[in-house]
Amino acid sequence: MRHYEKFIELFHQKYPSIKIVQLGYSSNTCASIPGIDIDLVGKTSLGELAVVLKHALFHLDGDAGMVHIKKFLNGRSIVLFGTTSAEMLGYPENINITGDGCHSWCEWVSNDWHKTCLRGFAEAPCMTSITPESVLEAADSLLRERKNYSYALEKKEDVDEDIVPHILRHYPNPKAKIVDIFNRQGLTLARTLRKTFADITVFDLNFQFDSFADAKAEGLQLEYGCLYNVAMPDDSSDVVIWQNGDPSVTQLRYVLKELFRILKPEGCLLISGVSFCPEDLEAFGIEMGEGKFSPEAVSVFRKKLG
Repeated sequence: MRHYEKFIELFHQKYPSIKIVQLGYSSNTCASIPGIDIDLVGKTSLGELAVVLKHALFHLDGDAGMVHIKKFLNGRSIVLFGTTSAEMLGYPENINITGDGCHSWCEWVSNDWHKTCLRGFAEAPCMTSITPESVLEAADSLLRERKNYSYALEKKEDVDEDIVPHILRHYPNPKAKIVDIFNRQGLTLARTLRKTFADITVFDLNFQFDSFADAKAEGLQLEYGCLYNVAMPDDSSDVVIWQNGDPSVTQLRYVLKELFRILKPEGCLLISGVSFCPEDLEAFGIEMGEGKFSPEAVSVFRKKLG
């Protein structure tokens, strides 16, 4: 506990604008850590907990369940290993820290391995040897890897042009990785794109299961999900196409955050059939370019390094 308290103190000194949120099942199993900014222990459902983890810059934990949730929400964690093996159980995408207090992990060497130190110490040296300073160094490395992006809205073209040349104009590479996210257009666009692009993933937001069979028959990769959690890694897509977007203005912030997350810095986001207006985007730091902005146009966004 005092190591966590010291880490929080050091982290606040270096990153005073970043809030630290504590999550947990209940106050009986997770004591509140001094210095926490927002204590949500015992105050969230599992779904709400996942939302908090999803949008956290990173997650700090021992080898525990929330690390797995964060991983499958395409996020990264700093994981402190002691009695369990980082080599066996650690995800390579995470920063896995093992202290030098013991020569080996001891999971299931005894029946009470998770409660009693096999070497007789009141505080297990495998964990106490992990210093707050080493965890802060790991946090630094994760935060340095995250890029601050600004989003620029470029000139828009009419949608009555064929969309493939339109995409090629902004990303002229037939080997581009295309992600097509649709609400109501089915697989029509994906079939057209397939004539030019080889790597296409389609996300069906309406769970139209008949589309799955159609996609499989045509050799297209179809996935299910939602706009707030697209099951793809960061910076993994060259072009993202979002059709018939109609979130509320409040939800728009999180939709754009997720779509830009999966987009490579040099990639582009194409949006058609939108129900929001330019003024709705200004609050998110998006610069407005020239051209029309309407449900009948394709709006092209690029992700630029800040």
